[in-house]
Amino acid sequence: DWQEAWSITEQLLVAMRDEVRAHNAEFLVVTLSNGIQVHPRREVRNLAMNALEVGDLFYPDYRISDWCKRSSIPVLTLAPILQARAESSQFFYHGFANSGFGTGHWNADGHQLAGKTIAEKVCKMQSTDSSKEQSKAPLEEQDASDKAGEEGKP
Repeated sequence: DWQEAWSITEQLLVAMRDEVRAHNAEFLVVTLSNGIQVHPRREVRNLAMNALEVGDLFYPDYRISDWCKRSSIPVLTLAPILQARAESSQFFYHGFANSGFGTGHWNADGHQLAGKTIAEKVCKMQSTDSSKEQSKAPLEEQDASDKAGEEGKP
């Protein structure tokens, strides 16, 4: 049943988070997209929602995102980002000329946008971690670090 599936998913995410933290690394959950979620035409997405009898194509993504936030797990939900871009540009991020656009796997442009978005999130997480580490350093170390950085400036 669905409740059991969600419970297992949440338990697995906690286990992964704990394993990653045990190795002093950062854990990030990224939810991906499927073709209909990010179809550039709103009317096509609405037809799919009606056929599936759902009110929101992002329900699973948002459920995972909300749970991750409550569980102090960083999360990036890609589908709404890709959908907004697809709708504004009328561009397909899933599918290929030989198999049909708007279905199946990400195409090269989908991979590029997803990769860029994930990289930006990871960089932001790293810069936040660096700021936290810097603020934990004793004041003398921070002063020495600041002075060393200034020496290389023209």
